[in-house]
Amino acid sequence: MRLITIVALAGCGQSEGTINKLYPDLLLTMETLDFGDVVRDYPLALDLPVTNSGPVTLHVSGVEITGEDAADFTVLSFPEEVPAGETLGVEISFKPPSYLDYSAVVTVQSDDPEGAEIAALIGSGVKAPTPDISFNPDVVDFGVVAVGAFVYQTLEIQNLGDDTLLIGSLSIDGNPAFTADLPPSGVVAGGSHSIGVYYQPSQENGDSAVLTVSSDDPDEPEASVIILGNGGGDYECPVPVITGATTAAPMDSIRLSGSDSYDPDGEPLADYEWTVTRGASTVELVTGDANQSAYLTFFAAGTYEVELKVTDAYGVSCEPALHTIEVIPTDLMHIELLWDTGAADVDLHLIEEGGSFFLMPGDCNWCNQSPNWGGVGGGDDPTLTLDDKYGYGPENITVDTPAEGEYMVRVHYYNSNGDGDVVATLNVYLRGILAGTWSKVLTNDDVWEVVNVTWSDDEADTFLTEKDIALYNASRSGCYEE
Repeated sequence: MRLITIVALAGCGQSEGTINKLYPDLLLTMETLDFGDVVRDYPLALDLPVTNSGPVTLHVSGVEITGEDAADFTVLSFPEEVPAGETLGVEISFKPPSYLDYSAVVTVQSDDPEGAEIAALIGSGVKAPTPDISFNPDVVDFGVVAVGAFVYQTLEIQNLGDDTLLIGSLSIDGNPAFTADLPPSGVVAGGSHSIGVYYQPSQENGDSAVLTVSSDDPDEPEASVIILGNGGGDYECPVPVITGATTAAPMDSIRLSGSDSYDPDGEPLADYEWTVTRGASTVELVTGDANQSAYLTFFAAGTYEVELKVTDAYGVSCEPALHTIEVIPTDLMHIELLWDTGAADVDLHLIEEGGSFFLMPGDCNWCNQSPNWGGVGGGDDPTLTLDDKYGYGPENITVDTPAEGEYMVRVHYYNSNGDGDVVATLNVYLRGILAGTWSKVLTNDDVWEVVNVTWSDDEADTFLTEKDIALYNASRSGCYEE
């Protein structure tokens, strides 16, 4: 217990006395709040114990999270007062956006005269089976129905996740003109279950309601779909709007914004959900600005599509907005390799005219990533700009301004890492245009001679020669000087 003693000097005829002033004593009993392994993109909330070991009430004035990963931790609530001798919790949520380790620092401010207390926050993002509820259609619209008529539509409850979805209850709020069948107790991973939704209007002005299903979906325990009849009355769906770049180059990062999205009723939107609907395997998406923004990094050329759904205060999402980005190489020669398994290591090789497989400097590959092939300024030298050692790719080799001559493109299945056979796909872009694409089933250690590129400064004299050679085992597995 801490106290301050003030000595009062009495006047003539008065005795001396003391005044004791008591103070609270803030104590964080945990130096580190460890969230452990948390499934990527799913929040986990824990309490950080705050103890007042002093003799009077502690007043908490604020809780702040700082550090490089502060955006991935959120203070959900904290007690403004902690009575003497008691412990209450600061509720903190951790939502990892990727499969990495995360850390931050939490600071608790109070009226303890000794100042603030801090604790570390740590956690890791992991992959684990999880259910993911969805509806088809997004909006149940009955169109025009005569007063008194009884009609129905089918609503499909989908599980887009990789674990069984357990369903709790179904409710319809907003209008007794709508009813629905009881939901199933569960939906298997990747499966769906259809229920009937019924409408019997009692007036002509239009009807709307919100159908809500509760489940064990970690990030959406209550999912809703709007039901409309005869125009829906005065209900208007939230409107998603995406702004941002429509073109990029491989390895570029861009920002898309959904801040122009709105609810026609003028109410704030409750949530923003971004999804890559085309090209998901070769792009990384991270959200920011309270999910109003999406930051995308592209690892391969091609066409990408990103979808944005916004949710209104009723928990309802209607039609999504779709945004297309064309990722076009800026290098005059851009070669890209992808494959279809998650552990295998498949390698890309670009060999200059007169060069040989795995001999330096003529073969550009993982052990000779930026060879010097002569010329002035280095623009004609190749670079392995992306080397993927553990699955899917891509691996990219680029040449800014190729010298005239012939280039050989080869693929080597370097290490299966237990994956077995793979399907490898090679794309060749010349002057920003996809000039050719090929696919092949490869067995561990296969060498695939795919294509030769004959480059000329005159575009009309630039051409590809597809190779017709059987797969064979590599004679070398590392680089050697010529």
